[in-house]
Amino acid sequence: MLRCLIALTLAVAFAGAQTRSAKSLTGKWRALETSMGGIGALLEFHADGTMIFSPGAIVPSKYRVEEDTIVTTYKDARTGIESEEETEFELAGDATLRYGSPPVEMTRVGKPVDAANLLLGTWTSMADFEGVKVPRYFHFTADGTELLTIPFRKDPGRYTIVGDTIRIEVQGRPWIEGPIRWEGDVLVLPKPRKAGEAKFKRY
Repeated sequence: MLRCLIALTLAVAFAGAQTRSAKSLTGKWRALETSMGGIGALLEFHADGTMIFSPGAIVPSKYRVEEDTIVTTYKDARTGIESEEETEFELAGDATLRYGSPPVEMTRVGKPVDAANLLLGTWTSMADFEGVKVPRYFHFTADGTELLTIPFRKDPGRYTIVGDTIRIEVQGRPWIEGPIRWEGDVLVLPKPRKAGEAKFKRY
């Protein structure tokens, strides 16, 4: 009986740890709601309570590979109409991606995700945005989703969570405090300066 109780206690503790891990804020998040121009918030939470806020471009899409071409499908946020764009690509080893025509050389961020499919993962290069050079990132995942992010700047901050309340303080911006909750794998945070909620997805 005692062994059963110990086993049950350990199982519950392990399940709780898994839930807490699944609901961890640590990592990168993108706003699901953006302006018509595709501008939204990018958040990066660190385990030590520090964070980075970046306003930037967020362009989600779907992709498929046809020989040496990536076919990207975009959906217009206003009309729902889909359009396709074909881009030539070439992988040079596991750390370099030549993308577009004429090709732009992109560098892998981190280690390869899948040795059998070296396209997967995050790639970066510099881009010109309104006369300013900024890094852009292409994220390719195994489920056929593609994400382009262009953080315009990186503002440092801190966050604390007490119960179901989060407080976010970002340098040069009004602090945010209010309820934090989850909708499946979607993170829901209070909006800054006004009533309402903002939803984020991990990327």
